[in-house]
Amino acid sequence: MRKGSRNVPRSKASKTTKFYWDNPDKAQTHSDNNNSGSPKDKHSHTKKYKKEHIAAQKRLGTVGTKQDVEKRKGKWVKLSIGYNRGPGRLSS
Repeated sequence: MRKGSRNVPRSKASKTTKFYWDNPDKAQTHSDNNNSGSPKDKHSHTKKYKKEHIAAQKRLGTVGTKQDVEKRKGKWVKLSIGYNRGPGRLSS
């Protein structure tokens, strides 16, 4: 097993996961390109969006729970924190 987003035995790991395990430089590039606040800042949200998101979490009472909020059709709605995450990536 390797540390990372998926703690699975190599025999059950996906082809993509194995690729990133074997190519740490590519894994870092992938991480940099897809994380908010990364050096390349490719997919990060704007400060305005983050401010609205935090305010919506407080208003809807999802702070500290296993729920999150998402903007849908211009309105903020509650949903499970694991809804937009892959298997095994549920944060507490």
